[in-house]
Amino acid sequence: MLADDGQRYWCKSLNNFQGERVPVTEQIVARLATVIGAPACAPQFVDLTPIVGWEFRSGTGRVIEAGWAHGSRAVEPVIETRSLDHRIEDDNPRRQAGIYALCDWLAGGDVQWLYCLSEENAYYSHDHGFYLTGPAWTASSLAAARDTPFPLSMPTDRLDRDELDRLAAALDRLP
Repeated sequence: MLADDGQRYWCKSLNNFQGERVPVTEQIVARLATVIGAPACAPQFVDLTPIVGWEFRSGTGRVIEAGWAHGSRAVEPVIETRSLDHRIEDDNPRRQAGIYALCDWLAGGDVQWLYCLSEENAYYSHDHGFYLTGPAWTASSLAAARDTPFPLSMPTDRLDRDELDRLAAALDRLP
């Protein structure tokens, strides 16, 4: 959606199809990505009041309700993917190291990324609704997963080792 700040955002409202915690999860993961310098679409809160009553998807009967939504600032033009290709292009050895760190740290599930065609295929982490142990996570599920690794099952060759060290140090500094 085009917001009043002139930026376009992909939004998830509280009454989205995936679950009411999903917009919260999206905000948490994207903001924590910012804290450690991992590549994620910039998060924003977006007020949906101007479009209340619009149908999410034609024929579903689900309409947008008043309130705040999670917004991921759109990067364009992009292709959504579930693979981490283009490793040697742009700054992807560094960017993809951040993606690996983010997924392992925050229990990345249903992982998917964007690569931006106008930025030499630069990768962005996005759509984090199934992170933090899933869309219906609880304090108990987070506590139970605290020391569980969540590595991506993809090759790690050609990741930027200095960036991996920087990310590990950034994670170690967190309270």
